[in-house]
Amino acid sequence: MDRSGTRIRFFIDVRPAVLFLAACLMIFGCAGPAAQQNAGAGVSPSAQGPKTLRIAQVVAEEPHEGLTEFGRRQSAGDSEYTYIFHDGFTVYDAQGNLIPRMAQKVPSLSDGDWKVLPDGRMEVTWKLRPDIKWHDGTAATADDFAFGLEVLQDPALPFVRSSAANLVTEVEVSDPTTLVVRWKQTSIDGNVSGPTDIPALPRHLMSDLYRKGDKEAFTNSPFWSAEFVGLGPYRLGEWANGSRLEGLAFDGYYLGRPNIDRVIFQFYGDSNVTLANLLAGAADMSSFGAFGLAHLAQIKNVWDPAGTGTTFSLPSGTRNYRYQFRDSDAPWAKDVRVRRALVHMLDRQAIADTMMGGLVGPADTVVAPNDPIYRLVEQRGLARYPFDTAQADRLMSEAGWPRATTGGFRSPSGEPFTIDISMSGEPENIREAEAVAGQWKAAGVEVTLSPIPDAATNKDELRHAWKGAHATNLRDRLDAMLPAFVTDEIGTPANRWRGANRGGYSNPEYDALYARVFSTLDTGPRQALVADMLKLLDDNVIAFHLFYDPGQATSAVRNGIRGPAPGSSITLSEAWNIRDWDMD
Repeated sequence: MDRSGTRIRFFIDVRPAVLFLAACLMIFGCAGPAAQQNAGAGVSPSAQGPKTLRIAQVVAEEPHEGLTEFGRRQSAGDSEYTYIFHDGFTVYDAQGNLIPRMAQKVPSLSDGDWKVLPDGRMEVTWKLRPDIKWHDGTAATADDFAFGLEVLQDPALPFVRSSAANLVTEVEVSDPTTLVVRWKQTSIDGNVSGPTDIPALPRHLMSDLYRKGDKEAFTNSPFWSAEFVGLGPYRLGEWANGSRLEGLAFDGYYLGRPNIDRVIFQFYGDSNVTLANLLAGAADMSSFGAFGLAHLAQIKNVWDPAGTGTTFSLPSGTRNYRYQFRDSDAPWAKDVRVRRALVHMLDRQAIADTMMGGLVGPADTVVAPNDPIYRLVEQRGLARYPFDTAQADRLMSEAGWPRATTGGFRSPSGEPFTIDISMSGEPENIREAEAVAGQWKAAGVEVTLSPIPDAATNKDELRHAWKGAHATNLRDRLDAMLPAFVTDEIGTPANRWRGANRGGYSNPEYDALYARVFSTLDTGPRQALVADMLKLLDDNVIAFHLFYDPGQATSAVRNGIRGPAPGSSITLSEAWNIRDWDMD
């Protein structure tokens, strides 16, 4: 479930062939064969006949388990199908504001349709727009949402459930447009419900099959693949597994018929083939999940001089280096000046240019500049640590590590300053750590590298028991970035090294703020608390951010296509507003 200021994704555990992605309606289609290299063959370009938007995607991003991300969301591309073929009560706009979609309004505490009861339980009333239709023309009602949640909560079905599915105890349908949802505890998710949270499932098509009790037949119903019926701006057309997937503008869409008549996802064998077809004009744009920044840079280098189109990426966190605090005698654990100095030694822009093709910049905090929380941190005085070796020398000297005549930093007893960097064993991660190590060495620090082997039987322990700095991703979802530094999440042998806090950092002030965040339901005050937490972390350099990381949330769009834009990393989808897109 997405929530204000956070991004949470839920994954279905893939078991039977076409795992049902219940409620949010994640249709499950069978995985197709290898993509045809000419996947766009037979699809007319937009200039011929109806407006047809050709979207390039790789086979790995085809919706193998279904058309929406209610199921096993593996990467950025999965969200696109969700917002094209289905819909929810609410959505986040490009600025990260929660707005109503199928709901008449977003429930609020002030209006009384979101209530916290004296015993801590919640009651949320959703009012459904009266003009919503399923793709087969049947009117959608509150009963469809109640049925979807019932199916999602069924323990006999192989789903990993959303927080709503885990915390909602009861739903009551007051009338065809009113759904009352009762939660067993307070949750900041109460007034958020995208396509995968409290999902709608068409009772008129699926209820009889479900009531028969044959869960295997229900899970493997063709409804989840070729016969999917949803509530989104596009209805399912042809689906040729491994080749292409067609969406046809739904005339009965409650927000109005989409401007573009057909959307064709063209599946190619890999990112290189996808890139080649896009450059050759065989596709109009790429979808999130098609490729990372390295390929995007190649498109940008070709398109920019010719004015052919635009490229963009959507950061959803940072490449992050966390200091280890378990050894309180370690110089970086004892003195914040050492931690600050180590960041000042790094030309993070140069590293970003090398690793990410110059398409992203250094990050001073985990949230991106377009996030409302970023502005709040700025108002509090965002700590910045630019590349400045002179300032690094001053800080190291003040901390008792002056530069020796030999060029390196030495303690009063003459010991060299040494730090270890650990990272997962992927080649790109090692190459990045080598870049950091190279700059630290040039500044006078002795560095060792300790890759964590994928085959290590004690991998979880190694991810927590490293000695100096650990390279990892820090996502800007509340449920990911905040627990990473809270005391109760410290990994130990007792909890089998499962905690989110890998660095062993502990601060009562931070813990107290953390306890308040998830009980503060109003968005503004909650975001203010998160800003206070990030300010504390950044001032004290508990970790440092190398650069913003979009992963595969990248896109290239040809001229003449209007509407696709980075949007909000809360939703992590270009297609959240696809109904409004248009093309020449």
